Amino acid sequence: MVSKSPPTIGITCIWIPPDRGRRPVRFGQNHTYVHALERARGTPLLLPQLLDRPLLRAAYERLDGLLLPGGEDIDPGRYGEPVHEQCGRIAPGRDEMELTLARWAVADGKPLLAICRGIQVLNVALGGSLYQDIQTEVPDALKHACYPDFPRDHLPHTVAITAESRLAQILVRVGKPGVKGRSQ
Repeated sequence: MVSKSPPTIGITCIWIPPDRGRRPVRFGQNHTYVHALERARGTPLLLPQLLDRPLLRAAYERLDGLLLPGGEDIDPGRYGEPVHEQCGRIAPGRDEMELTLARWAVADGKPLLAICRGIQVLNVALGGSLYQDIQTEVPDALKHACYPDFPRDHLPHTVAITAESRLAQILVRVGKPGVKGRSQ
């Protein structure tokens, strides 16, 4: 009997600027993403910012899935807007790489999990736009920037999962409590 190897899941990295001459530029990612994939029996593969398209494509072709994690703001120019005064730090190289990867994954039907910034990347990759600062652009919006006022695992709002969604089907299949194939 041949056993199937665990799926290889690419996780894009953040660019870490030099530390006052003590450390050079680095790439990295939060360990929680790596450990979550380990617990799910996946093989995490950290992807540094590869701007050479053939090299990026070669790395992408080796992946069974892709995780686009949180991080910096997306350059508003990517969705045709000027920079808002509340726009945070942007990472043009990361934008280029992640937008490309997201488009490839969608076109190929490759499994993709987008978290926080990753959801925004996916939205922009598919032609969407963003609010650059929810608090100033949307009256009565919930506070979305909860850190450092709350712990990083603070859940500021609920999420509704519709019965017809792929997520509901997956959660029902794995037997998650409270998910019975209906709206939650």
